[in-house]
Amino acid sequence: RKLNSLTLSKHQQLLELLEVPQILETCVRNGYWEEALDLVDHVQSLNKKHGGGYAILQQITDETQTLNVRMHKQLTGQLKTNLHLPQCLKIIGYLRRMSMLNEAELRLMFLESRNSWLNEILDGISTDDPYNHITRTIDATRTHLFDIVTQYKGVFVDTSIEDRCLFISWMGSRINKFLNVLEHDLHGVSSNKLEPLLGQCMYFGQSMGRVGADFRTLIVPIFENVIYNNFSLVLDEIDKEFNISMGEFTLINKTPITMVTTDDEFTPPIEALCFTPLAIYINGFIKLFNLLRLCAPFSIEYRIIQRIELSLCDVARCIVNFYNMEQQSMTTVEEDNLSQFIRCFISDTIDYLYKCHSMIFSHSTSTTDVDRCRVSISHIVGHLINETQIES
Repeated sequence: RKLNSLTLSKHQQLLELLEVPQILETCVRNGYWEEALDLVDHVQSLNKKHGGGYAILQQITDETQTLNVRMHKQLTGQLKTNLHLPQCLKIIGYLRRMSMLNEAELRLMFLESRNSWLNEILDGISTDDPYNHITRTIDATRTHLFDIVTQYKGVFVDTSIEDRCLFISWMGSRINKFLNVLEHDLHGVSSNKLEPLLGQCMYFGQSMGRVGADFRTLIVPIFENVIYNNFSLVLDEIDKEFNISMGEFTLINKTPITMVTTDDEFTPPIEALCFTPLAIYINGFIKLFNLLRLCAPFSIEYRIIQRIELSLCDVARCIVNFYNMEQQSMTTVEEDNLSQFIRCFISDTIDYLYKCHSMIFSHSTSTTDVDRCRVSISHIVGHLINETQIES
């Protein structure tokens, strides 16, 4: 009778205790995190006070712990959504209060969750058009990465080298991932769109400098390699077209072109019109230089010079091969025309290409560079000149 009377007198308190799991479940489902944590703390304090001697209290504690784990998953899941700094502060505050992760684990979980959210955004960008993909990737990465860094620095304070290394490692992996995407997409971007992309990337790198992650020096080599590779590939096609045109070329019926004087030093040599292969070769270079001048880093100038000289040497070898095939049936007139061909190539064409190159890189043509190239070409065609007594 005493026990029944005591139970009846504590009926309201017992009812409230038994309803804790149901109320907690409602709070978790509706996102009332503060109230839910208060209930968890209340149950934990009761369990510590009365120990594990009461089966009903232990059952309530177990149910509460299950709901606590569920709440933890929901809170960490919210970190994988679009959040602002105040929301991040609240969520991390709740997670700290739950004491399920230590500070280092909490930092890692925060970065992994925000990283997952950013990846989801970037993966949603269409890859059909490389230019559109990399442009939108730059904008999205710049905006959201800066926000994530700001949130991290606002939520956590680096108190040790380990803390700092964790953030640096994560930031490095994000930048490397962006650079890999940049390098991949640039191969599908036309040369006339590289200059605005370079500007966007440099602005991105500079903006990250505000949080200590300026990576502009890593961007430059990627663009250098892409620009040079594009230049080299187009020049390969020009060389191929020259070889094809030489296979169809003949030295007969070459009418001299009347010299036209002009003050424009960048006018192509008019004499090349007599020789179709040279005209095709020069026209190809004009188109190539027009693409290069849109975005021409000074750091690749020497590589460009070397590639041009390699092309000129290939042309010289092609001329030698042409002579070797035609020499048996070559007449005096044809030898004279070949002499003019070689003269136009060694003197006029080389001069013109070097002038165009110097205009793109904004300096005067180096006489040493031109002479060095002429020497290389002369070594290749020199025996041809000697054998035919042709003065080039």
